[in-house]
Amino acid sequence: ADEGASAEMEGVTLDCPGVVQVEPGNLVTITLGQDPSSSRMAAYHELAMPLVQAGLLPGYDTDQHQLVIPKVPFKPGTRERYSPDRGAHITVAWQGQLPNKSDVIDEACMAINGRHVTVTVTQ
Repeated sequence: ADEGASAEMEGVTLDCPGVVQVEPGNLVTITLGQDPSSSRMAAYHELAMPLVQAGLLPGYDTDQHQLVIPKVPFKPGTRERYSPDRGAHITVAWQGQLPNKSDVIDEACMAINGRHVTVTVTQ
Protein backbone atom coordinates (compact mmCIF):
# COMPACT_ATOMS: atom_id res chain seq x y z
CA ALA A 1 0.00 0.00 0.00
CA ASP A 2 1.03 3.61 -0.46
CA GLU A 3 2.10 5.93 2.33
CA GLY A 4 -0.87 6.77 4.50
CA ALA A 5 -2.47 3.33 4.47
CA SER A 6 -2.05 1.32 7.67
CA ALA A 7 -2.95 -2.31 8.30
CA GLU A 8 -3.52 -4.32 11.46
CA MET A 9 -3.24 -8.11 11.63
CA GLU A 10 -6.83 -8.79 12.84
CA GLY A 11 -8.68 -7.67 9.75
CA VAL A 12 -7.51 -4.46 8.18
CA THR A 13 -7.84 -0.83 9.20
CA LEU A 14 -7.09 1.62 6.41
CA ASP A 15 -6.55 5.35 6.81
CA CYS A 16 -6.89 7.71 3.87
CA PRO A 17 -6.45 11.48 4.02
CA GLY A 18 -9.47 13.52 3.05
CA VAL A 19 -10.60 17.12 2.64
CA VAL A 20 -14.01 18.50 3.62
CA GLN A 21 -15.77 20.28 0.73
CA VAL A 22 -18.79 22.49 1.49
CA GLU A 23 -21.29 23.80 -1.05
CA PRO A 24 -23.83 26.05 0.72
CA GLY A 25 -27.38 25.14 -0.25
CA ASN A 26 -26.24 21.78 -1.54
CA LEU A 27 -24.03 19.33 0.35
CA VAL A 28 -20.96 18.54 2.40
CA THR A 29 -18.55 15.87 1.17
CA ILE A 30 -15.22 14.44 2.23
CA THR A 31 -13.03 14.09 -0.85
CA LEU A 32 -10.59 11.19 -0.54
CA GLY A 33 -6.99 12.23 -1.04
CA GLN A 34 -6.08 15.89 -1.35
CA ASP A 35 -8.45 17.06 -4.11
CA PRO A 36 -11.08 15.70 -6.54
CA SER A 37 -8.60 15.25 -9.40
CA SER A 38 -6.44 12.84 -7.36
CA SER A 39 -9.21 11.28 -5.27
CA ARG A 40 -9.95 8.27 -7.48
CA MET A 41 -6.25 7.37 -7.46
CA ALA A 42 -6.16 7.80 -3.66
CA ALA A 43 -9.19 5.53 -3.20
CA TYR A 44 -7.55 2.92 -5.42
CA HIS A 45 -4.15 2.96 -3.70
CA GLU A 46 -5.15 3.75 -0.12
CA LEU A 47 -8.35 1.70 0.19
CA ALA A 48 -9.12 -0.75 -2.62
CA MET A 49 -5.66 -2.25 -3.28
CA PRO A 50 -4.88 -2.95 0.40
CA LEU A 51 -8.22 -4.79 0.72
CA VAL A 52 -7.42 -6.89 -2.37
CA GLN A 53 -3.90 -7.60 -1.14
CA ALA A 54 -5.26 -8.68 2.26
CA GLY A 55 -7.83 -10.96 0.57
CA LEU A 56 -10.73 -9.06 2.13
CA LEU A 57 -12.97 -8.52 -0.91
CA PRO A 58 -15.38 -11.48 -0.86
CA GLY A 59 -15.70 -13.07 -4.29
CA TYR A 60 -12.72 -11.19 -5.76
CA ASP A 61 -10.68 -13.64 -7.84
CA THR A 62 -7.38 -12.31 -9.18
CA ASP A 63 -7.65 -14.76 -12.09
CA GLN A 64 -11.07 -13.41 -13.10
CA HIS A 65 -11.17 -9.81 -11.88
CA GLN A 66 -9.13 -6.68 -12.33
CA LEU A 67 -9.22 -3.69 -10.01
CA VAL A 68 -9.40 -0.42 -11.95
CA ILE A 69 -9.64 3.28 -11.19
CA PRO A 70 -13.20 4.31 -12.05
CA LYS A 71 -13.91 7.12 -14.48
CA VAL A 72 -16.31 9.99 -13.90
CA PRO A 73 -19.86 8.56 -14.05
CA PHE A 74 -22.33 9.33 -16.82
CA LYS A 75 -25.34 11.54 -16.23
CA PRO A 76 -28.48 9.36 -16.11
CA GLY A 77 -29.70 8.31 -19.56
CA THR A 78 -26.82 10.00 -21.40
CA ARG A 79 -23.23 9.42 -22.52
CA GLU A 80 -22.24 12.76 -20.96
CA ARG A 81 -20.00 12.60 -17.90
CA TYR A 82 -20.64 14.72 -14.82
CA SER A 83 -18.64 17.95 -14.69
CA PRO A 84 -17.02 19.10 -12.57
CA ASP A 85 -15.87 15.73 -11.28
CA ARG A 86 -16.46 15.46 -7.54
CA GLY A 87 -14.00 12.57 -7.48
CA ALA A 88 -14.17 9.73 -5.00
CA HIS A 89 -15.96 11.16 -2.00
CA ILE A 90 -18.21 10.47 0.95
CA THR A 91 -21.42 12.48 1.22
CA VAL A 92 -22.01 13.56 4.82
CA ALA A 93 -25.54 13.20 6.23
CA TRP A 94 -25.95 15.63 9.11
CA GLN A 95 -29.34 14.67 10.56
CA GLY A 96 -29.77 17.95 12.45
CA GLN A 97 -26.14 18.09 13.65
CA LEU A 98 -25.14 21.27 11.81
CA PRO A 99 -24.41 24.48 13.77
CA ASN A 100 -27.78 25.86 12.64
CA LYS A 101 -29.51 22.72 14.07
CA SER A 102 -31.05 21.80 10.72
CA ASP A 103 -30.01 19.89 7.63
CA VAL A 104 -29.61 23.07 5.56
CA ILE A 105 -26.05 23.65 4.35
CA ASP A 106 -25.66 27.41 4.85
CA GLU A 107 -22.76 29.88 4.99
CA ALA A 108 -22.06 28.94 8.65
CA CYS A 109 -21.01 25.51 7.41
CA MET A 110 -18.15 27.10 5.46
CA ALA A 111 -16.22 27.06 8.75
CA ILE A 112 -15.30 23.43 8.04
CA ASN A 113 -14.61 23.85 4.31
CA GLY A 114 -11.10 22.71 3.43
CA ARG A 115 -10.53 20.97 6.77
CA HIS A 116 -8.15 18.01 6.44
CA VAL A 117 -9.47 14.82 8.01
CA THR A 118 -8.61 11.14 8.12
CA VAL A 119 -11.09 8.63 6.72
CA THR A 120 -10.76 5.26 8.45
CA VAL A 121 -12.17 2.07 6.94
CA THR A 122 -12.18 -1.11 9.01
CA GLN A 123 -12.77 -4.51 7.48
